[in-house]
Amino acid sequence: SAQAYCEAVLARCAALGSLNALTWLDPEAVMRQARAADRARAAGEPSGFLAGLPVVVKDNIDTPGFPTSAGNAWLRSGLPDGAAPVWQALAGQGAILLAKANMHERAAGGTSHNPVFGRVGNPISPGRIAGGSSGGTAAAIAAGLAPVGLGTDTSGSLHTPASFCGIAALRPTTASARAMELGVATPLPPGFDVWFGRCLAREPQHRFANAGEARAAFALMMGGFTPVVVQEPPFANMQYVMSKGKGVIF
Repeated sequence: SAQAYCEAVLARCAALGSLNALTWLDPEAVMRQARAADRARAAGEPSGFLAGLPVVVKDNIDTPGFPTSAGNAWLRSGLPDGAAPVWQALAGQGAILLAKANMHERAAGGTSHNPVFGRVGNPISPGRIAGGSSGGTAAAIAAGLAPVGLGTDTSGSLHTPASFCGIAALRPTTASARAMELGVATPLPPGFDVWFGRCLAREPQHRFANAGEARAAFALMMGGFTPVVVQEPPFANMQYVMSKGKGVIF
């Protein structure tokens, strides 16, 4: 059940708190969502493909109930006005917001040594860095704190921590990412930023196992968005068009 699974995940989060992968966590809210998912399933109500699945979200992506600090002291006290489209898409498929993930401050670095929340540990190689800037997401998944997570990438912020922590990551093109650009704090160069991506772990009995399944998760998130045309520097001579049912660009 979603309740049993989330109880196990929360217990592991508590046991591995020293990893410092998470910034914000509300166990009661997680369990409320898990019980609601189980009740809906038992009643035969329609459910999404991700119903009851706990997801960890990098702390520069707006979500309900938590600040979006981007690892910065000035940003840690205020709640966002709403949820980022990428989280809305996951929630629409029944995903549960497990926690916000630690990161390199303002997504501007590759170590995830954060001056506000502390250094993210590497669960597979203690004493070494987790990589960045999405280090908390990668470390949380590699340690079994969450089965799947969201990060962001400008020039390596997904695949660097994924490789350092021994998991898989999917970085979509800037073309597809532009559909969900709102709701992310501290944007970097617009021609290269990818506002979302998945860090996906390697143990199939508990987690998405490979890049193919990462692509499937990506398609789920993209499915509910209306067509978007992007034309801006440094790609002023290129147009990227997306629409529901038209596939995605990687």
